[in-house]
Amino acid sequence: MSNEIVNTFIWEIGNFENLLKLIPRGKCITSQRFWLPQKSFDINNQSCKHPTLWELYLFPNGDNGTRDSISLYFHAVQTNYEKSNHIMNRKKSINIGIGKYEICGHYESSPKTLMRSRRTSTTFDIFDFSKNGGLELPNFIPLDSIFPEGDKSKAVNLFVQVTLFEDDVVDDDDERVYEQYFEDDTFTDIEFVLDCGSRIKAHRIVLSANSTYFKNMLQGQWKEKDMKAIQIKETNYIAFRAVVYYIYSGKLLDIKGFDILKNTFKLADMMMLENLSRLVIDELSEWISDENWYEIILLGWEFNNEPLRNMGLQYIADNWAKIKRSEGMLRLLSSNNIEGIEELFYVVNKNMEIAKWDGHSLYFC
Repeated sequence: MSNEIVNTFIWEIGNFENLLKLIPRGKCITSQRFWLPQKSFDINNQSCKHPTLWELYLFPNGDNGTRDSISLYFHAVQTNYEKSNHIMNRKKSINIGIGKYEICGHYESSPKTLMRSRRTSTTFDIFDFSKNGGLELPNFIPLDSIFPEGDKSKAVNLFVQVTLFEDDVVDDDDERVYEQYFEDDTFTDIEFVLDCGSRIKAHRIVLSANSTYFKNMLQGQWKEKDMKAIQIKETNYIAFRAVVYYIYSGKLLDIKGFDILKNTFKLADMMMLENLSRLVIDELSEWISDENWYEIILLGWEFNNEPLRNMGLQYIADNWAKIKRSEGMLRLLSSNNIEGIEELFYVVNKNMEIAKWDGHSLYFC
């Protein structure tokens, strides 16, 4: 296993609703500069030999080209070691996520839960010191996802989590040998309580050994042994159970239903379980139909997932005559995802017929 904990930085942003009112579009707040990997007392930890320096920029109302979404910029700061050795760029694999947590009195009342995350392997030109460059994520998460009820004055605390993956890091998704202990009460020392009231018991050591997400959670505020019950909010029970089963077994639970698979994919993406994401995508390919094909594409757009996008676009190419004037097509075209719509038009025009959008309807030349 790898040392993801020292490779993770969390930036807490309290009272985000006030920042939303005070900071106009195009303006940002900046995190403190931070090192990744973080300093370690392990003298054998060679990955900390030359740590890298970073900072985050968060635009509460989006950057100049964005509306109604939070923008995130991830900026590399050249270190003295890099300067003295004439290192002018970095190539890294990173995961950036954003989430919210609640506070009750002086203590957090819920675990930090990511709402949106994105894993990216950057090229050298992204973090180029000569260009003062960085990774720009303009439409990282819609404000509607932060305030689902539409009340932007409601108190909310956000956090941004950055995890840096080294080239030799072994994925969380290596084979599991703990399947026999799944839902076995023997030695369980943690319990998750879902909104529906259902409970899932588990073993801290299994979760921590096989999932960076749970390792961060259980070594944080929930590390005390007497804190056995963790409330998991706004999460489907079957999907969460499927994730826990995967962590124990390395397999996909036998899931019936398109919506449950979608929820499982979202959890797998949030928890950086890439192999589970692939397993769910394979299963989703068996469920795609005239009623839900557009949801596959929207999911691919939302999570920047190429296999999902390609699956949906292939369905369009194979079933164009049936779906070209469907409600699903209208939903895609009204999504305001410009890059996605351009990709859609490219597929249509290459394979079928010339399509144009006049702002109200799709028509063909």
